[in-house]
Amino acid sequence: VVGCIGVGEKKLFDYVRKNGGYIHEGISVEKHNNLRGIYANKEIDAGTKLTEIPWNLTASGKDQCDCVYNLHIELIKGKESTIWPYLQTMSSYAPGQPMNWHDEAFEYVKQLPPYDYKRHLEWFKTDCRGNLEQYGRALELYIGRGVGDPNQGFAMVPIYDLFNHGNANNHNTRITYDFGVNLAMYATNDIKKGEQLFNSYGEGTPELFRDYGFVEPYPQLWDLGNGIRFRLVSTDRASFSQLNNRPRTREDFFQRVSSLHNHLLNLQIPQHTNKIKSTLPALAQHATQFFKSFTQLGKQLNFTHTVPLSYEDQLDVARAYRAALLHAIETAANALPVANSSHDPEDLHSQQDTGITSSSSSISLEDKNDEL
Repeated sequence: VVGCIGVGEKKLFDYVRKNGGYIHEGISVEKHNNLRGIYANKEIDAGTKLTEIPWNLTASGKDQCDCVYNLHIELIKGKESTIWPYLQTMSSYAPGQPMNWHDEAFEYVKQLPPYDYKRHLEWFKTDCRGNLEQYGRALELYIGRGVGDPNQGFAMVPIYDLFNHGNANNHNTRITYDFGVNLAMYATNDIKKGEQLFNSYGEGTPELFRDYGFVEPYPQLWDLGNGIRFRLVSTDRASFSQLNNRPRTREDFFQRVSSLHNHLLNLQIPQHTNKIKSTLPALAQHATQFFKSFTQLGKQLNFTHTVPLSYEDQLDVARAYRAALLHAIETAANALPVANSSHDPEDLHSQQDTGITSSSSSISLEDKNDEL
């Protein structure tokens, strides 16, 4: 979640508290190193309830399609919506999902895992029979900030979606989800003053990039297919999943990823000025549509148009993802012995990864249970 702390976000805390919600007095929205998140402003004990958000403050649906449609209705209402203080905090939120990138920026990631970058657009058109021109903003918000359980329903929940992503030792919260009643969050560890509180958005570094538009910090989980699945535990240590068809030597590994590895090495992203002239007309048209959507319409504002990252920002994100993937491949290769070597690195015998699934089109409670 990237953005600046605004008056709307501070008002959101007051709005939730005044309308039956609970937010622990020891947490607040802060901005550190250009990244907004939830931080502890006092020590918090493990097991402490952090938030409890009543259902009347959410936009929800019995399934994912309904959730998107109902969110769209609230966005259309603008200031007349009963959840306006929540919607207002999302007015300039740009998720950065590659599915909405400019075509020229998308070229630099479309041949990289997980490959199915347009899956959410196809799902919405096929399963929901939705018009992307009409519901695009609600869809990108739902994918980037929604939560749900297929057995209960799906929702957009204020405060909950301000927690940034973290796995392993970074993940220090859990949620309870009672559709139609509330969503609550609890600390799973003792939290020190000044420490950030993290939620998990699921596992799979490529899938997280596809769904949220960021490269997660370590540990990272990379599934490149063809028996190649490994964790990058730190910047210089990788551990392989115990798949029967996993690569056993460095040569075997590089043979399986040769096409991907060569693509990363040979295709360079140009500096911004090299392509900016060719993209200005399209960007200008997109910007014009965007600002028109924020013009006054009677007493209402229309917040239904997608909010794009700039083309330069898209290139920066693509560059970061390509660099992370290249580093992951080369680090994983170094964890394997060369052919005919008696060396058998400890990392090769790491414990088997189990219960890990790709991110769904929202933050799924089932994904979170795998993390707890």
